[in-house]
Order: sequence, then structure tokens, then C-alpha cells
Amino acid sequence: MEENSCSLCVQDVAHLLQNKYAVITGGKTLDGYPIITFPDSSVEFLNLAEDEFRKLMLFLTSVPSMQDADRGFVLIIDRRNDKWSSVKTILLRIAGFFPALIQLVFVLRPAGFLQKAISGVSNKFFKEEFKFKVIVCTSVEELHSHIDISQLTNDLAGTIAYDLNDWIQQRTAVERFSANTKEISVTLQDMIEQLQASVLPNDVPTTVAFIEEHTKEHHELKDDIRSAIRHGETLLSCIRRPSVEDASLDLCPDKLVNVAAVERLLVQLEETEKNFDSFWDEHMKKLQQCLELRHFEQDFKE
Repeated sequence: MEENSCSLCVQDVAHLLQNKYAVITGGKTLDGYPIITFPDSSVEFLNLAEDEFRKLMLFLTSVPSMQDADRGFVLIIDRRNDKWSSVKTILLRIAGFFPALIQLVFVLRPAGFLQKAISGVSNKFFKEEFKFKVIVCTSVEELHSHIDISQLTNDLAGTIAYDLNDWIQQRTAVERFSANTKEISVTLQDMIEQLQASVLPNDVPTTVAFIEEHTKEHHELKDDIRSAIRHGETLLSCIRRPSVEDASLDLCPDKLVNVAAVERLLVQLEETEKNFDSFWDEHMKKLQQCLELRHFEQDFKE
């Protein structure tokens, strides 16, 4: 995406997100650390190939802004309907590969009778085995004492009405806008380098044609920038728009993470336009001075 170096897009990992191996919803801890959740789904985590696991982790850690991602992540492993062996498998996977700093891992422990019986041994193992801190929670209520419910999804008794399909659609639109923004930035830089390297004409007609050609290119690029900004503003409006079911959804973290991404891209576009305008003013001043000089030379010869 726009700040992070990860080249993966949401469509590269859509099938992994759909299987709910792990998701990022925009929720944060009280300290502002982004949350990645490993839901208590029916899909066996053991079935996830190592390369697919790495791909998913790389994508999820690229979703927040670089500033947020650099601070580290908090992970929630929900295995209330699973076994301790599954918890161990996930923790070992994470210990073996996680492309960012882990601040803390919360484990919602298995709730089965037999699993409760071995919880004491398992808790001790988890606290001693891994370099990152692990907190085992016996219930979602205990998890709520660490993370506000406004930052958790419904399956964790939180208030984020997270719809994975909607999120993927929004993320796809954000990534397309990001690609468009990058393309415009590259095009502008190429044009600036081309204009800087151009040799000024030696006569009036050629100089006039030179100015007209450059002005046309300038107008076309300005139109592209303006079109991209309008596109971004429309996308922002669509993401913020509340749903029919819940008028407050536009404030939910799952939308805010995409809103923040679009806002950052719009700022980049506006800054790119500002720098281009500044260069263009100087370039046109140079061309006008050249034209005046060619007129003077022509008049002198006549």
C-alpha cells in the first residue's frame, strides 16, 4: 500500500481472509497498538501452508499506517472452542515468523472441560516458552478489562460490526486509488525531468510552439491530478457513508483504517500537485524569458 513496502494486495490474500485464519479490523488497544485477531473459526489452522501464513501476516501488518505498524501489534488468539494444542500451534507459527514487533498476545483459552483441566500446565508453558508476553484470558469479559469493547468485533462481544466482504471491497478500492496516485506521481516526476532536460529553442516560432506544447501537457496532467483527487474524495465519502442497518458504522474502526489510508493518499496528491505547480511557475517564467529574448534577437536582426 501507500506507505508500507509490502507489495501484496487484498486480492492476493482474499481466500485466506475468507477462511478467517486471521483478520485486521482497525481496532486498537488503549495504547494505540493495532490489533490482529485469529478468530475461533472452524477452519483448521494446521491446514495453512507456511508460505500462505507468511503472505497473510505480511499483508495484515501492511494495512495500518507505517507509523502505527512501527509501534508494534497486539494479537488476539481466540480458541474457546478448540484445544490447547491448537493454541500452541498458532503461537509457534507466530514465534517462527511475524514481520513486525509484537507488543502483547492475548489468548482466549479453550473452554472444554478437559481443556480446563490442563490449563494450569499450558499457562505455565506459554509464559515461559515465548519471547513475547502472553496473557491467557478465561473469558471475553476478562479480555474486556484489557481492550475496550469498541475496538473488538461482535464475536468477541465487541461493538465493531465487521463485515469481511465489505472490508475487502473497500480495501480493493483503496488499493486501486493508491496505484492511481503512484502512477500520477511517477508521471509528474518524469515530466519534470523531461522539461528540465529540454533545450530552449533558438527562434520565435519554435519557442511559441514549445510553450504551447508544454502548456497542453501541463493542462492534461493537472486534469489527471484533479480527477484523481475527485476520485479520492468520492471514495472517502462512500467509505464514510453509514449503512442502512447502523447509522454509526461510519465511525467504526474497520472503516476508519480505510478512511485514514485514503486521507493520507489525498494529502500526498495535494502535496504532489503543490510541488508540480511550483516547478511549473518557474519553468513558464524561464520559457517566457526565452520568448522575450528571441523576440529581441529577431527585432535586432530586422
